[in-house]
Amino acid sequence: MFANQMKLLLSVPGIGPDTAAILLAEIVDISYFAASNKLA
Repeated sequence: MFANQMKLLLSVPGIGPDTAAILLAEIVDISYFAASNKLA
């Protein structure tokens, strides 16, 4: 799960490994959000 979420975040332009790791540490599990606008 973590690897898939990391890969997804790294596919976003401007997000590198450090930022992706920080986001995952804060969010914990992206799948908690039904849609991207729910996360934003």
